Amino acid sequence: MPTNYERVLKEFLPAFKAGAAKAMVREYKLSQQESASILGITQAAISKYLNNSYSAKIKRIESGLDKRMIRRFVEERMNGSRRGAQRIACDMCQLYHEFDCSLRVK
Repeated sequence: MPTNYERVLKEFLPAFKAGAAKAMVREYKLSQQESASILGITQAAISKYLNNSYSAKIKRIESGLDKRMIRRFVEERMNGSRRGAQRIACDMCQLYHEFDCSLRVK
């Protein structure tokens, strides 16, 4: 049985990154490369997210995420506030998956 940490890495983070990537490119009109740089992932991963080329489980999690919170996360990252962005991501993870995470930013 996977640990909470493993579930965060394999389920929540890909779904969260997909939502953030879509918001960056579609709503904030950033390029795929700019979005990748901000999120710390590759341009190819951004392309995969934009084309919905990922598992049904990740899609299901992503569809349930609060789009306003994702936009707040994107704005924090675009403004250079890593701590503010991380706090939002941690809050969303707790809210949607009820993980007991020792890495949570308060």
